[in-house]
Amino acid sequence: MSLLTTEIDFQIDDADLQVVQYFKNLQDQSPSPLIVPAWQAPFSELCYDKLLNRIDNIGNNGTIMKHLSRVWHGTLSLEKVFWEWAVFGGIAINVASSIGFLILALNNYLIAAVIVGYGLSLPYNLLVTVGVFRSADRYTGEKRWADLAKLTTMIAMVLLSVT
Repeated sequence: MSLLTTEIDFQIDDADLQVVQYFKNLQDQSPSPLIVPAWQAPFSELCYDKLLNRIDNIGNNGTIMKHLSRVWHGTLSLEKVFWEWAVFGGIAINVASSIGFLILALNNYLIAAVIVGYGLSLPYNLLVTVGVFRSADRYTGEKRWADLAKLTTMIAMVLLSVT
């Protein structure tokens, strides 16, 4: 990576889709990939390709929805859904929603605090619990590991949901 190019992690929302579609149309119409408008120059090739790939995934059941669907249906491995989604993801989502809850509650925004505190964590906890149970049912290893994952997830998600 040179001093002139930096990699930027983009957060894409609906307002950005039109701008990126314009970039994409320009790229398709350009006779040479080296000839780009001056205002497009800050985008490195790698960064620009990443941006376009993310936009392409939004329109056709993007990767986020694919991952959520795989978790819900239990098609991910038990190890992946338990450790990445239940343990690490569960801690991150629940800590973030608890912090948001505390900040809003201390500023007397009680309804918003309840929405942030429980509206974010409860759906996630339900998704992960169902995912772990379904992945555990498909697990081909020792049954005790699948049962332990189910028990641990159930206890952890109930505790994280109430706190």
